Amino acid sequence: MADIAAQMAQGPRCILAVYPDDRASWLSPLQAGVPGAPWPSLEPRNFVAETEKWYDLGIVSAVGMDDWEFAGEFQTSEITHGANIIYRSTDIRVGLYMFNTNIVRFYNSSASGLQTADLMYEYMPALNTWVKWRMQRVDGWLRWFINDVEVKSTNASGKYLSMDSVLPPTSTADCHLRNCCFKNLTTGKTLWSYPSFAERTRLLTLTNIRTDRGVFEGASTGSGVLRRVKSQLDLRGNTTSKTLVCKCYIPSHADDGKLYVSGLVTQGHHTSGAASYVFFFSVWEDYRIATRGKTLYLRFAGSSNAVRGVGGNVADINIFDRWVTLAGVIDYASGKVAVYMDGVKVAQASVVMEPFGQGAGNVLSDAVSILHDANNYVSDHRIAWAHVYDYAMSEEEIRLLAPSADPV
Repeated sequence: MADIAAQMAQGPRCILAVYPDDRASWLSPLQAGVPGAPWPSLEPRNFVAETEKWYDLGIVSAVGMDDWEFAGEFQTSEITHGANIIYRSTDIRVGLYMFNTNIVRFYNSSASGLQTADLMYEYMPALNTWVKWRMQRVDGWLRWFINDVEVKSTNASGKYLSMDSVLPPTSTADCHLRNCCFKNLTTGKTLWSYPSFAERTRLLTLTNIRTDRGVFEGASTGSGVLRRVKSQLDLRGNTTSKTLVCKCYIPSHADDGKLYVSGLVTQGHHTSGAASYVFFFSVWEDYRIATRGKTLYLRFAGSSNAVRGVGGNVADINIFDRWVTLAGVIDYASGKVAVYMDGVKVAQASVVMEPFGQGAGNVLSDAVSILHDANNYVSDHRIAWAHVYDYAMSEEEIRLLAPSADPV
């Protein structure tokens, strides 16, 4: 990989950097002053600047009538009435939210027949200071702890409500969180934690991929098992500029009446309709009679499932059978989408900018992937590395990334 690409991947605006070795990591866009630190960095996630739904938490409280503990740490620079620090507002309400301009309310409605005041504890935190908190339902009592000191308890013996729910908490406050977890104290099992195990490690799931030659490629070509490198990054609802860059090798194919799709950086079922994907950056080599062509695509599904983006004709440029660096830019400020090969612009289009679509069906559990094969359209392409940046790169920056030496 070119040195400049490595340096840019370590910057605070690279939100995904994927390599076929131990450098693979999800980088937080909020790492000012911590260049190159993998997530979780020393600068915790901020849920206003980096909007995030808790997709990765799964079932938040499937504990029935068991005892449990909800704990963590938070830090905030501002108290905004009604904002959730980490709170589930329906179906057994539990968690932390901002009650007014200086109070955080710790709420636990997992017991019946009690006064509202018995279900909560209100606390005025010092701003810009980490606060350690725990809420428990244990041995017939509701208990609250601040900085390891018990500050309140309520007798809830015989009044437990079942805590079986798949609804996750949300975080909408201008705050940081760390070391959060929800534990079943009866079984001793932790149901989820934040950061999750995936966030603390490589944050990648490899499916039918070999990496021993320094690139991502098929482990068993022709086996019929689709390939994929899946990250934890989720861009559903995205409304900010993005730049996608990857170094790849796309083999050419015979004119056999088939379609070959090389998925570069994608989210969702990217050869299906717009209701099934969030975005895709890919190369299509199409020999079907009605749709013949060779195209470098960067498209996203609008919130209305309208297709937005650009497709650049690559039939007459040397994109196949060699290592190339491809880039795609979605620029919300200018309303333009563009694609590049080896630093040269291939195509650009003016686009109606709206939030990325949500997808449909099983795509709702999907995340950003590289080398995601499309069923029946496998091209056997390879990828050396891929980056996602949280801004629209200039043409000068894109030119700096390519060309670079072949990885193998």
